[in-house]
Amino acid sequence: MALAGKTLIILVATSVLGSVGAAVGTGWLLRSKQTSATALEHAGKREPEVRIPLTIHPLGDMVINLADVPTESLRYAKVLIAVGYEEKVEPTEMKTYEPILRDAVIRLISKKRFSDLRKPNGLDTLKEELMKDMDKLIPKLHLCNVYLENFAMQ
Repeated sequence: MALAGKTLIILVATSVLGSVGAAVGTGWLLRSKQTSATALEHAGKREPEVRIPLTIHPLGDMVINLADVPTESLRYAKVLIAVGYEEKVEPTEMKTYEPILRDAVIRLISKKRFSDLRKPNGLDTLKEELMKDMDKLIPKLHLCNVYLENFAMQ
């Protein structure tokens, strides 16, 4: 009986400690999330708005010469890019915009150097620039995102 009583005391103590630990951990987690959200508001920065595309259209594979000076050999990038628009657009209509969008991709990437794209934020910068350039090409559509489905350089 003495052993059973001690076991019961140990089980009760363990569950009380576990409950207190869970409550403290939950409180700390919730407080840290509120603190980070409050810090962003006070800094005047808000998390970027996530826009969900209703249309995602691939632009197909492209091989593009880079702007590097051809000292030893030419540098190029092989990319597969898709664009996402807020509006629902029929595939046949998107097909008519494809040459315009592909032209924008080729014009921008052909101005880039291998070293520009290899930087730690090189692809993020490229996506931002593509978004900026491509968003104004089709005024009736609102570009949500540019997706780099495949990207390789040589």
